[in-house]
Amino acid sequence: MKLRPIVVAAIVAVVVVAAPGAASAHPGLPLNVFDPVSTSWASVRDATEAEFHDAVDARVGQNMIMIDLEADSATGGPRFGGVFQRNSDDRRWIVDVTLTEDELEAGPVDQWDPELRLVDVEVYLNRDGVRTFAALWVENLEGYGWTAAHDLTGAQAQDLYEAQRRDRLPIDVDRYTVGGAVRYAMIWLDNPGGLAWRLHLDQSSAQFATSFDAYSDDGFRLLMVDSAGQRYASIWLDNTSGRQWRERRDLTSAQYATWWDAYARDGFRLITYERYDTAAGTRYVGVWRQN
Repeated sequence: MKLRPIVVAAIVAVVVVAAPGAASAHPGLPLNVFDPVSTSWASVRDATEAEFHDAVDARVGQNMIMIDLEADSATGGPRFGGVFQRNSDDRRWIVDVTLTEDELEAGPVDQWDPELRLVDVEVYLNRDGVRTFAALWVENLEGYGWTAAHDLTGAQAQDLYEAQRRDRLPIDVDRYTVGGAVRYAMIWLDNPGGLAWRLHLDQSSAQFATSFDAYSDDGFRLLMVDSAGQRYASIWLDNTSGRQWRERRDLTSAQYATWWDAYARDGFRLITYERYDTAAGTRYVGVWRQN
């Protein structure tokens, strides 16, 4: 485990082999770029690697930027997905879905520089059962400081929270298991405007529902939600614009498609989604934003 580019002394190296886990994230700030009042958008899910690359190429050709990445182990080989929106400031971005851990920590091959920041990390098993990483970087035009770490124990995640929370906000938190033990991946970003936020690492479905009602009433919006073993991690941001948002979870593939169509017709755009396993089969969660 490494942190880049700022090292937090409380975090120590952990070498593990992790079970595949889904994740979701979002670049977060600045709000005028990544939470515009209105923008064109698109998404793809459950794509093969070839289909995913074709979708990325098509969106690049339409001057779009990826804001959410998904990679999952699945029968017949891994599946990939993502959410895109109009690239309003022609920001560079890089996505790679076949990384080793060393390659992830080194940054994009031959292209790493301080002007890129990590916004999403996924871990999955490839066709050969090898632990593989997918990652998304965006150009850091604002020069924000950031910190990323993975394979954290609960105590290490808490230490990182304490070290970062005063001046930064979380934009990615993933909850997954390693040999039956819970591990976390997190990305923290400078918060120069002091935007209010809330973070939860381990909630039951009932606890998540309670937070959902309380935070919605207090003027927060859901930035992302992650699920593993029917426990939930989530990030909430102050809904400064007051625009509406929607969330649906524990959806079958057909239910997800139905809600995707319904919200698109109602003027909402998808900002993040996740695929995850349950005892009842594969399920999906999505977060939509008024467009």
